[in-house]
Amino acid sequence: MLRLYPKLLLTTLLGLCILVFMWFGVPAFTSDRLLVNTGDRLANISSLQWLRRLPEETTCHNWKTGAITFIPKERPCPCRPANHIYFLKTHKCGSTTFAGLLIRFAYKYRLSFGQRSGTSLGWLGWPHSLLPTHVSPTYVRNLTRYITFDIPGKKANNSLIDIITLHTVYNQTTLNKVMPDDTVKVAIIREPFFTFQSAFDYVGFDHAKVLDIKGPNPIKTYLESPTLKEKTIHGKHFQNFISTEFGFSNHSVNDPELVKEFIAYIDKHFRLVAITEYFKESLVLLKRMLCWKTEEIVFLHLNKNLDKKHQVKPKSGRNFTYLKTLHKRWSRADYIFYDNFNKTFWRKIRREGKQFQDELRDFEVILSQVTRFCRDGAKAVPPGDRLMVSKTRWHSAFNVTMLQCDQMQAGIYTNIRLYFDRDW
Repeated sequence: MLRLYPKLLLTTLLGLCILVFMWFGVPAFTSDRLLVNTGDRLANISSLQWLRRLPEETTCHNWKTGAITFIPKERPCPCRPANHIYFLKTHKCGSTTFAGLLIRFAYKYRLSFGQRSGTSLGWLGWPHSLLPTHVSPTYVRNLTRYITFDIPGKKANNSLIDIITLHTVYNQTTLNKVMPDDTVKVAIIREPFFTFQSAFDYVGFDHAKVLDIKGPNPIKTYLESPTLKEKTIHGKHFQNFISTEFGFSNHSVNDPELVKEFIAYIDKHFRLVAITEYFKESLVLLKRMLCWKTEEIVFLHLNKNLDKKHQVKPKSGRNFTYLKTLHKRWSRADYIFYDNFNKTFWRKIRREGKQFQDELRDFEVILSQVTRFCRDGAKAVPPGDRLMVSKTRWHSAFNVTMLQCDQMQAGIYTNIRLYFDRDW
């Protein structure tokens, strides 16, 4: 019996060595540890792999492949910024502020973006599925990979489309034709009932001739009426409003299995589906994923719907619960869609580690400084015409000027016109 103890001890030690090897793996002996290359498919990443991140390491993203690398925290991430971006500008989800960041990014780095000439400045084919003809009204050559922009008063310029950031209905086939192969796709969504209410007030359902809703509670009237819910505004149904902007083909389909298949398709193609309710977290995550600078995600809120006279708040109790239940039965696909990507969003954040929250707090301090400076101007920070943001672990030192304040406070279409009017 005693003779078995040395063998048992040896076997135990060997087992421990195997466990240590499996835990740290071969990459633990290199300075840069490439953990996984999955195209950002979260389902393929085990929680055990993520626990292998060391406290003194920084998470770095490769926006082209979705690979994640852990490097010593004193070194910057070895990547170049993503500059080919498709942003699905969903309605009433804070997307105008998000799109403004991308327009300013295009302006700063002299990038081209998809723009439709004509009267529909803000829509590229919406509410219909995006087509190449929606992006370019003129001449398309070389398998539609090159676009001629028809800008009044300007000489036509052949250029790849680097960024699309106006209202579209997602169509991957079209994007394959009009944007580079390494385009990163990003979107933003919001809790479905609040999205619906915001759209209701913004469009002015109760004043629209097509609906002619009367009474003290127009949202209740609308949701209780099968006839009203079948009508459209601007040719758009408001049933499953969010998922149909992602290209879900039938607004009236609420079958959970079909919705899950569609979710898997979107999850495969979009690097990030941001969440309006966690806007700052979304921007920090975007910055990390695209290898951007902090100064490129600084923002002031735009296009907030101030007319909320018909919106029902949770504190209204049973009325809110009743109306949300009606809406959920009618637009179940949107709720499945939102719940899925909300969970996916927080999985992505958890996998960034504790450092993410540290960077988020730093970002919130910067936003407070920028908001105060842009609001108060010369009174805010001497010498008055610029705010100097000091260097931290998360960013280099940078300045914010009053001109940049004006750009952040201007509407997206004002920034588009600035883009066109600049002396290239």
